[in-house]
Amino acid sequence: MIQLSVVVAFIQVTSPVVPHASSKAIDARSSSQPPPAITTAIENGNRQPAGDLRDGVLTVRIEAGPAEWRPEAEHGKALAIFAFAEEGNKPTVPGPLIRMREGTEVRAIVSNNTGKPLLMRGLQQRPSTKTDSVDLAPGETREFRFIAGSPGTYYYFGRTEENRADLGSERDSQLVGAIVVDPTGPVAADRVFVISGWFHWIDTAAAHPVFTEHYFVNGRSWPYTEQIQATVGDTLRWRIVNATGAPHPLHLHGFFFDVLSRGVAISDTVYQPGVSRKVVTELMRAGTTMSMNWIPERPGNWLFHCHLGSHVAAERRVDDSEPESAGHANHAVEGMAALVVGIHVTNAHTDRVSRSSDKPIERLSLFVNERAKVYGSQPGYAFVLQKGARPAADSLAPGSPIILTKGQLAEITVFNQAQIPVSIHWHGIELESYYDGVPGWSGGGGGSRIAPAIKPGESFVVRMTPPRAGTFIYHTHDDARGELSSGMYGPLIVLNPGEHFNSETDRIFVMGSAGSGGNTPAVVNGMSDPPALRLARDTAYRFRFIDITSDGFKQVELLGADDKPVKWRAVAKDGADLPPEMQVEGVAQQLAAPGETFDFAVTPAAAETLTLQITTYEFPYKPKVMRLPVLVR
Repeated sequence: MIQLSVVVAFIQVTSPVVPHASSKAIDARSSSQPPPAITTAIENGNRQPAGDLRDGVLTVRIEAGPAEWRPEAEHGKALAIFAFAEEGNKPTVPGPLIRMREGTEVRAIVSNNTGKPLLMRGLQQRPSTKTDSVDLAPGETREFRFIAGSPGTYYYFGRTEENRADLGSERDSQLVGAIVVDPTGPVAADRVFVISGWFHWIDTAAAHPVFTEHYFVNGRSWPYTEQIQATVGDTLRWRIVNATGAPHPLHLHGFFFDVLSRGVAISDTVYQPGVSRKVVTELMRAGTTMSMNWIPERPGNWLFHCHLGSHVAAERRVDDSEPESAGHANHAVEGMAALVVGIHVTNAHTDRVSRSSDKPIERLSLFVNERAKVYGSQPGYAFVLQKGARPAADSLAPGSPIILTKGQLAEITVFNQAQIPVSIHWHGIELESYYDGVPGWSGGGGGSRIAPAIKPGESFVVRMTPPRAGTFIYHTHDDARGELSSGMYGPLIVLNPGEHFNSETDRIFVMGSAGSGGNTPAVVNGMSDPPALRLARDTAYRFRFIDITSDGFKQVELLGADDKPVKWRAVAKDGADLPPEMQVEGVAQQLAAPGETFDFAVTPAAAETLTLQITTYEFPYKPKVMRLPVLVR
């Protein structure tokens, strides 16, 4: 379910204010007009800006009205919504893209054909400290005039219902559109993706509120979302708008991307060179925006998706008439839905997929074990590593730490001793697509090989040469039966050549859950009540935090004797070293979303009392607080 306890803290709530942008009513027809006609809304790929630009003035005419929308296929299930349309055209989801250069004067003429009062927000100059809010009566047409303002990624939205501060839930949820302000001078080609949601409350009187939720990218739900075509070496520039009331940790398979800017509806911060971060997972809080770029360096099929399990599960399909089946051949297409984008990368000069014939330096055996009735009637799983001839010992979550070396080829043979088909995604590792771990999808790129699921009793050989040192994760990519929460995850650490892993000074904190289902206990390194940490004074430690819960957010804090955060130094994010300008000492407090890793340098000074506090937020349950005493001697 959606992490609403976290959403409340994240959502960008702005109170209605008197608009400072110029707006005036053009027409206010009688509210006794006949009900508006319902038309069919179509998806909007945000490729073509709306409006007419003449003499430095962009005129955009937008109508808001009822529509019928099929986000999965033309013959799929229809949802009743309100949608924006450019005058004379069909309504679209999301609404028309408003795009212009900085300094452009904008005339946005909005007609309210919803049959209800319509609150319009965000048609204003940027940056601003508050979102302008203007009410349109049923049948009213109003003109908004403003100067485009600073370059960035923004959005506008409308509301007809009672809760008018947020982005809407049911019929109002698709009343949103992107605004892009380009700088003067040459502008590189990019893509705009608007994430929207649709929520329907089923039983608000229940002990835990019951509702259904769905998510979309540019008006479509996976596997009907647009599939991106790219060539090795391309620079892909994306702008993303999270126009939902939920946070989304967005994860790119196989590659790092640069975060170029972060913002909200009315302001955007563009990072200067040297300050942008390289990540594989970026948390986008409710109502926020991001611009990013990345270069696909290897061909194949890849995914870009939300890392909250409930936001990409098969039950997120609008048409749920065909329930998910276990052991599907194509996990990506059959076992995922909603907030997913598929990416197909081909070579520029050849369709042959590169396959290394180098002799591996590391040969490892990884066993997938299953133990019955670990979590009530449900089984527990574990990844157990065997190195050399010594047999693998039975254990539970988390999986055995895998330690590799940067630049050295490793060969890992995965033996499936469980009773179900399994897959392993090497989260954050830059490797060949065939080994990425999405059965029925990984591979391709002009080659013939598509990776299968590993059936019970069978094995699969993975080859990788990690190009960077850092903290990574390996985990199942098929969670139809709660495998992730039941133990199919583990830490993967890549060291620089010549380094040796020292478990005394290198502390790994794998944060997960103990079993599938609602309100499961939070665990760290597989324990709900882990022992105290023992540290030596004046000794440098590296704390590696991994959040691999299915849906829970973790607030990690290192507290002093007064229960207030002390200081630590940020080192890395998602396995990539932070730029020197960002490796600074700061408050020892970090929010981690599923699929994120963070490294911090900690050097306790004198003997002192410390506490490592980890708080789990998982809707609809109360926060769970875990406190680990830290003994410094």
